[in-house]
Amino acid sequence: MTTALRERACPYGKRTARALDRYLRLRRAHPHASRPELWLGYRGPLSGDGVMQMLHRRGARAGIAGLHPHQLRHTFAYEWMSAGGGEGDLNRLTGWRSPAMLRRYGASAADESRGTLIAGWRWAIVASVSGPTALEAAFCARY
Repeated sequence: MTTALRERACPYGKRTARALDRYLRLRRAHPHASRPELWLGYRGPLSGDGVMQMLHRRGARAGIAGLHPHQLRHTFAYEWMSAGGGEGDLNRLTGWRSPAMLRRYGASAADESRGTLIAGWRWAIVASVSGPTALEAAFCARY
């Protein structure tokens, strides 16, 4: 479910599939396993605020103060465009309906100094969450 309350598919790779499979197996033993929500925290379903808190904690551990989910959107858009990905595919993958969103989130691809900083954030986050699979899963869960 997107922030605009639209359902959207979120493609992911083999490593993410393995991580999700591992999580789903562990989830079966969780005290709240009967809940329909996918992501469970210590006290029940993980809300959007719970994802935000998790990112803040992991960002702080990686030395990134105030990390928030939209930084991950900027990183994804930047890396997609930098790798030669198409604008139409980026719009589809992110669920954007307006070209204005592409300009807003994809603009950093033209700014190499910012791109270097964002790429640094990405690798610091990846290191703090034990690999990109957890990062991808958290991104897909929120957006």
